[in-house]
Amino acid sequence: MLFGSFRKCILPTLLLLAVVLFWSEGFSQQLEEQLYQKVDSLVANPSLTYLQNLKSEEEAMSKQISSNDEALAYVILLCNKGYYFERFGKLSEAIQQYEQAWKLFKNRNLKGYDIIAYCLQPLGNLYTKVGAFNSAESTIKTYIDLAEEKGDSFQKVAGILNLSTVYNASGYFKLTTDLLSNALDVEALTASQRRTLLNNAAVSYMAQKKVDTTAAILQQLQQEFQEPTVSELKLNAQVQVVHKNYSEAISLLNRAEEMLFQQDNTSARDLARLHLEKADVYRLINRKREAMQELNAALKLLLPQSDSSLPAIDWLYGETTLIGIFDQFGDLHATENPDKAIAYYERSQYVSRLLQAEYTAQQTQILQLSDARKRTEKVLQLYYKAYSETKNKDLFEKALQWADVSKASVLSKSLSKRELRAKYPSDTLLEKERELSFRYETMVRELVHAQRKNKVPRITTINEEISRLTIQLKEVRKDIKQKYSTNDKLFSLAEVQQRLVKDEAVAYEFFYGEESIYVFELTSDSFQWNRVSLQNGFHEKIQEFVSLFDAPETVTNDVSRYKKLAFDLFQKLQLSKQSEVSNLILVPDGILSFVPFDALLTKPSASNQFEEMPFLVTSYNTAYASSLLQYMHYSKETTSGEEIKMLGIFPVFEGTPNELFFSKKEAKAFQKALDAEVLINEAATRQNFLDQLPKFSGIHISSHAYGGTASRPARIEFYDESLQLQELYSLDLKTELVVLSACETGVGALYKGEGPINLARAFQYAGAQNVVVTLWKVNDLATAEVMENFYEELSEPHAAFTANSEAKRAYLEDGNISNPKKSPYYWAAFSYFGEVQKPNSSSSFSYWWFLVLLPIGFVALRFFRR
Repeated sequence: MLFGSFRKCILPTLLLLAVVLFWSEGFSQQLEEQLYQKVDSLVANPSLTYLQNLKSEEEAMSKQISSNDEALAYVILLCNKGYYFERFGKLSEAIQQYEQAWKLFKNRNLKGYDIIAYCLQPLGNLYTKVGAFNSAESTIKTYIDLAEEKGDSFQKVAGILNLSTVYNASGYFKLTTDLLSNALDVEALTASQRRTLLNNAAVSYMAQKKVDTTAAILQQLQQEFQEPTVSELKLNAQVQVVHKNYSEAISLLNRAEEMLFQQDNTSARDLARLHLEKADVYRLINRKREAMQELNAALKLLLPQSDSSLPAIDWLYGETTLIGIFDQFGDLHATENPDKAIAYYERSQYVSRLLQAEYTAQQTQILQLSDARKRTEKVLQLYYKAYSETKNKDLFEKALQWADVSKASVLSKSLSKRELRAKYPSDTLLEKERELSFRYETMVRELVHAQRKNKVPRITTINEEISRLTIQLKEVRKDIKQKYSTNDKLFSLAEVQQRLVKDEAVAYEFFYGEESIYVFELTSDSFQWNRVSLQNGFHEKIQEFVSLFDAPETVTNDVSRYKKLAFDLFQKLQLSKQSEVSNLILVPDGILSFVPFDALLTKPSASNQFEEMPFLVTSYNTAYASSLLQYMHYSKETTSGEEIKMLGIFPVFEGTPNELFFSKKEAKAFQKALDAEVLINEAATRQNFLDQLPKFSGIHISSHAYGGTASRPARIEFYDESLQLQELYSLDLKTELVVLSACETGVGALYKGEGPINLARAFQYAGAQNVVVTLWKVNDLATAEVMENFYEELSEPHAAFTANSEAKRAYLEDGNISNPKKSPYYWAAFSYFGEVQKPNSSSSFSYWWFLVLLPIGFVALRFFRR
């Protein structure tokens, strides 16, 4: 009975299942067919309107995808959309399509489609066009590896050529030369590829100003291929400009324009860039009318809906050609119409910020800041001229904002993210962005290690992972921006002055340009703006002053020269205004980032005794910030009364040539003053440091460090191995104080728009609130003395801010230290980056009670006298 019932039940069920399967297979085929129909319609009638209308319909279909056939059809649709978005000049939209296609293709492990030719190659090229060089590099390397797996030498060589374009655009010309030299040995090189290779080599040499080598390659190309390409004509025009053959340069560019019109695949962007190059030549020979015509033609191609050469901000989008157009318009209007020039520069700046959304790597973001700095200097020149005549407060505020936004912008964004996470700690989107960023920085770090050890399989895996993380990070950041409207914040002058009241401080922000240093002085109730010319050797004087600290004997060998330079800099940098406050906020820039301001002299000194000299540190407590925006970020109310749980790291390197003989003395003073935990000798390993880091609110590292260069990143040494700069970026610190008692932790490769890329910045980027760093290779014994003073002050009712200055003053006043050892070389290296902290409430208890009881005492005294 039971069995019979089962048969009666299962037969209809099987029939129903068959119907469902048949329907689902039919639906699957139907969806796949619909997707291919969309592809056919797009190819038959491509238009921007159709692409935009397709969006909602396509999104609905994408949610119904279940089979790999459907997924592949969708990948093909996305790649076609990417192609046409690029044709219509919408590069950001094109990138999104290709990124989505690659993500789906990779996740589904799809086959049967040339993903290199139709997705990865155009995606890598688009990244290059928008300046996202790290993303371009990882994408191109990914498809080079895929081509190698397939044995496809043609696509491999194509990838190498595209990679050379990325290196040229990034300024890594030696990498370009090496890459192309190796590619010449490839037997499967086609004539077309050889031509592209030689062209890219010529571009590299031209960027290095090796004009004769460039001309020789162009001549070789002409001999081999007769008719020049558009790229070769444009390159030849650059050579003619160098030789001041301007008419010939214009003629070559006109020929290139004719060729572009004859080509079927020419985009509006290609033509716009050619008009921009012609405008540049006309501007050089002061033919403004023709330059304006070319710029208007370029703008019309990119913004056909605009009837004005000064389009509305809302119409702009991320396109590097627009930046060039607006910058040139600004240059042309600067003399006759400064307000209009600034309006153009503002549009350039806005488009630059839009493009920043395409950059996930710090390195790429920093590389793009150089042009922004040049633009800012032009704007400051215009504002300063007007300000000099009017002393207008609004002009001062706008100029200050321009100057501040142009520095440490990548670090400031990191601080803003942390502020947002602190405000919304349970937000999963923000947490996902943090985790992806951590993973991205970790992969970049591992890539550096793998490249050094030439681990080819690992390099391939890492490049694929970086490409995947790039796409995910951009998606998450886009969602965060929509959710929180994370626009760039601008402070007001009033807000800064309110903060200066709270901190009882005066602030100086510097902008170090090509022609001048601009000095912004702010007090709680006043402001002043000065310009210091870099002519007449002042830049060289600053360099000379910085070089005085290269060796311990340099200052003492010529004390008179030191005193003259120290006072000259103090005067020239406009720091001579007397202030009633004793706290000084310094926002240096350029080479001023390496100047020990505490060692400047506030007035001439007749004495050669260092303890009698009027150093800046004897009058002020100094705090540094990378920007005023960063200074405003230091909003957390902390006092030294809150117990800081400190960890000390002292590798010492006993028995080795690198032994730090006085590091043990420093460790004892540190432990005695704060009752802190210490990792010393063999215990001070890199991994122990990383494991213990989350448990402490304060970190002290006494070790060797290397400031780094553009090619070799900064690092700090532990007992067993070093910790690289890149590794610090991937940390998530909640540390209140980091003291880096090691050489050169405050110096590093200097980048326009971001400042020194050093260990101090890396710890701040990772989340450290306050950091003490060094500006040069500090003396071991003097460091131990200064640090002993520092921690004695820190154990008293002083915060790290005042303790750093008090420690230096105590060192100068120490009767046991000889005069030569009181040279600023031994104590002035230590710089404090952080908030202006006040003593804790307990330290001021008696003082406040004194103020309260004083009037009562007077009343009582009068009463008893009666």
